[in-house]
Amino acid sequence: MAYKLEEVPSAVIRPENQNNDWFWYCSTAALERLKRALMVYRLGYINLTVYLFLFPFMLEDTALVLGDQVQGAAYFELSLLDRTTQQ
Repeated sequence: MAYKLEEVPSAVIRPENQNNDWFWYCSTAALERLKRALMVYRLGYINLTVYLFLFPFMLEDTALVLGDQVQGAAYFELSLLDRTTQQ
């Protein structure tokens, strides 16, 4: 039994000796879903790679902001200490 290309789901050509069309259709649909899931996974993997590449720079910015805050707090405490010792 020969099939035309238009009759085949997802343009997959069936083997001539395939008897169970429903099984073939389900397995083809499952393969399509798996292929789509892998594409989404690949895109997610690319996003994760970009995020991991940028992560040290984000940490550095966070450390700079926190460092400025800590330095400002230490300067404020030293100025208070300086005022109390001068009196």
